[in-house]
Amino acid sequence: MDKSGHQSGTEQEVYDATERALTAERARDATLVEHTLTVKDAFRFYRPAIGWSFLFSLGVIMAGFDPQIISTLVAIPRFQRDFGNLYNGSYLIPAK
Repeated sequence: MDKSGHQSGTEQEVYDATERALTAERARDATLVEHTLTVKDAFRFYRPAIGWSFLFSLGVIMAGFDPQIISTLVAIPRFQRDFGNLYNGSYLIPAK
């Protein structure tokens, strides 16, 4: 370090290289720990991530079912009588 408290270029490079090596070592250790988790431990440890993933997936699935549900609902005779208009002896659902 110089008198102003800053590290010289060489010291900074050594510090950066050491920090990168430590980060890589921590990443390897974390990967090893995650690979040894049981399913039960993984669910307990990653509960928030699993919850968000479940909710997001449920939304996507329900968006896919929406057109099928609506068309099936409109075809039900009781729904047609309750919300449709009588026209030539049968009920039609207005497109409004």
